[in-house]
Amino acid sequence: MDPSAQGGPPYPQHPSYHPPSPYPPPPRPESVNGLAITSLVVGVVCCLPPLGLVLGAVALGQISRKGGRGKGMAIAGIVLSSISTLLVLLMVVTGAAGDAWNGFRDGVEGASRSKSTQNLRKGECFDVPGGDLEREVGHVDIVPCDERHDAEVTGTYRFKRSDPAPGSPAGETFAEDRCLDLNDAYVPDSWAFPDDVEMYYYLPTRQGWARGDRAVTCALTGEALTRSLRVGPGTHDPDQLSYINAEHAVERAAYEEPDADFSDDPTPYRSWAQEMATVLAEQATALRGRSWPEGASPSLTARAKQFEASGKAWAAAAKAADEDAFWAHVTAAEWALTTEARIAARDALGLSTTPPPDEEYATGA
Repeated sequence: MDPSAQGGPPYPQHPSYHPPSPYPPPPRPESVNGLAITSLVVGVVCCLPPLGLVLGAVALGQISRKGGRGKGMAIAGIVLSSISTLLVLLMVVTGAAGDAWNGFRDGVEGASRSKSTQNLRKGECFDVPGGDLEREVGHVDIVPCDERHDAEVTGTYRFKRSDPAPGSPAGETFAEDRCLDLNDAYVPDSWAFPDDVEMYYYLPTRQGWARGDRAVTCALTGEALTRSLRVGPGTHDPDQLSYINAEHAVERAAYEEPDADFSDDPTPYRSWAQEMATVLAEQATALRGRSWPEGASPSLTARAKQFEASGKAWAAAAKAADEDAFWAHVTAAEWALTTEARIAARDALGLSTTPPPDEEYATGA
């Protein structure tokens, strides 16, 4: 409702009025000296002790000339920094500083060497904490392969959905087979293995599997490993690699011998024999076709001839009429590959000439 319609406002209007205060305004607080704060912080954390002492002294000078707060902070910074400086000087004189630095450095180096077993890479050599390879560990120490080490990583395999879980017996067998394949590819020269080298691997833990860890880490371990076992361009020249790969191809084919009984079904055996014949013929051609170093050619040519002779015996086995004839041809094929010729070829190329104890084709003739 409009007030003018009722004869004016119901009460008189007056301007607001504030009487002057009888007290003067409070003084503005003085600012805290920044160098005093810095001196205290440096003194507390003990980093660069002399710096805290210097900053505190400068802060006291500024406060005395210009005013301001922070005198107590500056004094505290000077005292703490003085104590820290004396301690550092004492450590230097007694040698404790060097021990502390060495301990710090060793701690940093140890932390940088430590690596999860699920993050190991092919070619890395490592030590197991405590040297106990039988217990479950989450981390190992990476070390140079030319130093004493417990094991060397040959590769990793990631479980697929269709693979058996590693916690089951079938899963462990499956993991071992995958590691055998990786080890075989990593060190195709079977004569390069020291006698005590064994397969070793890390499976995901139950907790790790629940988190999504699916990799099995494969490795080789031995009592006195002081070099890398890897066969590759960095460890062998092209001629050595060519010869190693030829022998490895024959060995791989030989490992594929069927598990079934020949009398139940000879077809797998005949297929295996034909595969052996094919591989031996191919590798004989590879050995003959390469230009070998001077002095090595006669030994490599002799080995190529043995591959050809063995391949022909395997081809005959593939066509054998009965089981007795099959195994008679297989025996002839094995005897065609002599240890003497293999040693001569390896010696000519500068490779190890000591056969492994379980060498399958080391019969000699």
